[in-house]
Amino acid sequence: MKFSIIIPVKNITNYLRETIEYCKEIDYSDFEIIILPDEKVKKEFGKVKFIPTGNVTPSEKRDIGTKH
Repeated sequence: MKFSIIIPVKNITNYLRETIEYCKEIDYSDFEIIILPDEKVKKEFGKVKFIPTGNVTPSEKRDIGTKH
């Protein structure tokens, strides 16, 4: 069963980069990482999906993430 890790953020920080690296080390392989920053991200982080949301609340970001 596939599961999603949904991370609502304002912008990309070093803490988020570190979180992404830790998530990639998870033994279970059937998962996705969805990150919802305010603005479009130009960098790539492997299989991580970025969905820019604009300036909305964290709960709105989570709702958007569950629809993808």
